[in-house]
Amino acid sequence: MKQLSADVVIINEKAPSYIQELQGSLEALVRGSQLRLSPDTSGASGKIFLLRGDLVSPQTRTQLQAAARVVLFSRRGNLAEQITRSQYSDVAAAAPLRPPRVSKRLDVPVPQQALQQFNGLGGFAENGHEYVIVLGEGLRTPEPWVNVIANPDFGFLVSESGSGFTW
Repeated sequence: MKQLSADVVIINEKAPSYIQELQGSLEALVRGSQLRLSPDTSGASGKIFLLRGDLVSPQTRTQLQAAARVVLFSRRGNLAEQITRSQYSDVAAAAPLRPPRVSKRLDVPVPQQALQQFNGLGGFAENGHEYVIVLGEGLRTPEPWVNVIANPDFGFLVSESGSGFTW
């Protein structure tokens, strides 16, 4: 309705029942929001996807969370509370991660270090311990480039544009 281009995925975690009251209410809200779109929002793209938690595989759930810019859980409070809390996350106390080396401006010199297995966009540095992406003005990787690094207790995602998040 505000002409933001975004997809929203809602996963209904309430246990399934014969009547499915919550699922029906959520479906009605989604339909209602689509009907309220004004004709001048044709330039904005994005959809609302409503999924039942009992029908979402653990793999799909992990993939959705890895691709998401924001993950909110109703049990953690309302939107404002979760945004405020995320600004003061315990993760901030952890050792800072090194952002990927990305050159996007012409006046910034491209790193002159020798990269192993350089493919025109990037290569390995520091004996294979680091992957460096080198992009000039207006250049992008052919597809979004995202690395997900995780274990059972902690994970993070970083993309070629330098954005990322932790969980």
